[in-house]
Amino acid sequence: MDKARFSKALNKVIFRMFSIQNLWNYRYMQLYGYIYSLLPIYKLLFYKSEIQKRLQKEWNYFNTQPYMSSFILAIHSKMLLLREDEENIVNMRNRLMAPLASIGDAFFWLSLKTFLVAFSIISIIIFGNCSLIGLLICLAVILIFFNVIHLYYRIGGFKRSFNESQLALKFTRKFFFWERVMDFTSYLLFISAFSILFSGLFKALSLRYWNYFFIFLAFIIVDYLILHFLKKKWLIFLINLFISVGLVFWKVV
Repeated sequence: MDKARFSKALNKVIFRMFSIQNLWNYRYMQLYGYIYSLLPIYKLLFYKSEIQKRLQKEWNYFNTQPYMSSFILAIHSKMLLLREDEENIVNMRNRLMAPLASIGDAFFWLSLKTFLVAFSIISIIIFGNCSLIGLLICLAVILIFFNVIHLYYRIGGFKRSFNESQLALKFTRKFFFWERVMDFTSYLLFISAFSILFSGLFKALSLRYWNYFFIFLAFIIVDYLILHFLKKKWLIFLINLFISVGLVFWKVV
């Protein structure tokens, strides 16, 4: 096998995997975009008649977190290079897509986006009286931050999974560490936003800042206990919202 040609085919897979969500199907979900991403490898390794036979056997349901699909695409490409049986490839996909979907949803959709929402709220509060350019700079920072992280894991995950699947498993462990870091930072940012927004309210209520500090310290403790024992992040935000609104109505209304 010509390494240069195969390397070129892999680069095409990396480029195509960004279109994995371009076509969805109720029965097969992301399978069309998934197979489209792998076609350069199929065309390089097999004849047209053989490709049709393999795809008929591999044509099965596929759905995972889009950014995490790169890990499965890389392992699939490696298994095609090693001429693995179609059944083994389908079993690999079925075993990986659910765990990777769970990791990716928790990291990208919940932790990372929550962190960026908290950051944007703080930015609007701080730079709200500044020029439009300042707000656009904040928006650019958020977009760059999100895409740098997602491209790092998407492209890096593909390359590491193809070269050594064990390294890919170690690579995914970083998600759990950074998820906790961003969750904790998000709570601090949200609490800072509450502090700025409610500072005038607490002054009007004649509450000293030490009392005000302990109220938000209670927020952190409740959040940690819910996250540690119940593991329900949505409940954290509902309780925080309920306490905040209840405090306002209790003293003001």
